[in-house]
Amino acid sequence: MNNDLVKVHKDFTKLNIGTLSEKELELFYYICLNVKDIRDEIITMDFSSIKKSLGLINFRDLKKYILGLHQKLGNLHITNITNKKIETIFLFEKFINDLDNNTLTIRVTKDSLYFFNIANSYLRFLFSDVRKLSGKYSKLLVPYLMEFSHKKEAEFEKERFFNILEVEESYRNNLSDFNKRILKPAVEELKTLFENLKVERLKNGRVIKGYKFSWTNDFNFQNKKDNIEEAEVVEEKENKNIAPGELEKYFKTTFPGVNYSKKHKEVLEKLLKNNSLEYIKKYLSEQWEYVQNDKNILNKSAYFSKLILEEKAVYKNHLPADYKELKVEERNRNIESTNTITSLKDLVEKDITDYEVRKNITPEQIEQEVLFKIDVTEEEYNKIKEDWIIKQKEVIPNSDPELLEVIFNASQSKKYNIINTKEEVNEKEKELHELEENIKRMQEELNKLKKGV
Repeated sequence: MNNDLVKVHKDFTKLNIGTLSEKELELFYYICLNVKDIRDEIITMDFSSIKKSLGLINFRDLKKYILGLHQKLGNLHITNITNKKIETIFLFEKFINDLDNNTLTIRVTKDSLYFFNIANSYLRFLFSDVRKLSGKYSKLLVPYLMEFSHKKEAEFEKERFFNILEVEESYRNNLSDFNKRILKPAVEELKTLFENLKVERLKNGRVIKGYKFSWTNDFNFQNKKDNIEEAEVVEEKENKNIAPGELEKYFKTTFPGVNYSKKHKEVLEKLLKNNSLEYIKKYLSEQWEYVQNDKNILNKSAYFSKLILEEKAVYKNHLPADYKELKVEERNRNIESTNTITSLKDLVEKDITDYEVRKNITPEQIEQEVLFKIDVTEEEYNKIKEDWIIKQKEVIPNSDPELLEVIFNASQSKKYNIINTKEEVNEKEKELHELEENIKRMQEELNKLKKGV
């Protein structure tokens, strides 16, 4: 293991990790710990190091937890919605257990590399702190509280809090049981990390609208040897050494037919303040490649120039690194007034059927999509969709059911493979058998008629 500090993008809190069991959650944190700051998309870990870090008794337990997470990785994604497009970013492309060599190999999707290689807008916590806790809900809440470690308080709207914890419907309808069996035990455990931790129930009259956590201690990770921070120092020095003239020279050399104005310079230097030169190159090359390959774009240089000036991207959402940070701060300041928008944005981020995304999906990715699908009957699928829409309407009371169904179809439907029930299969087999018998009788009657003639 590289070190003890888990460091990920703040989009971490948009992941649906509440579906994981306690040990699966630990294993996922361990994966995040090892995947952080990788420069390519593949990482391999041996079972013995995982076993040692998770404190499992035997390899059978380890393989069981890995398999459990294996089946749920397809559901781990970051989702948002904007006015013009929907985006879904899946974290992992492949997850391979090599039982002969006792290794676990993980391939991270290209779109999610930023999640593990972020210099700004991140949250962090110690893996060893999570290991000190013994309950799923306390371990689950650690990153959500650590996101606001600098403020020493965190507020959650009630339905969002329930969704984070993925609590059963019975607990949602019985807050006394929820407090007794879930909230109180989790808070007691978390007090070992968060000094003087208190939970205030935020009410509107007698109705609980949310929960506010507060504590008194600071979290100082400066003394932790963190490979990511070392990489950031190198990257920071690298950026400081890049004079504006060098960036301008790179742009003019690589894209000689494109005008490089004062505005271009301002936009790219803004990006450079928060990102490495390699990031800027990748951003520019992707946009240029798209423009060059699109036959419908006549003035390619002008179109490319416009993408840069408007800080837009075609393949990925390459906005300035501080863009999401500013949005998070704005959302935190105005959580009541922006609740509906935030909740909708948390549903889906990019429609996987979007042409520009779909046309670049490889056969391997399509195969992986199929592998992750869950078999359900049509009745079960309709119930899942209905429950999902009801759940979202509880969070967003004024939302349009038809829009929610569109969002479900875009972001959730690909998780399921609709199959026939045994009864339906038996019924169809019965119908087929009857049809065969009828054909057989008709053939016999026809033969008799022929003989009579």
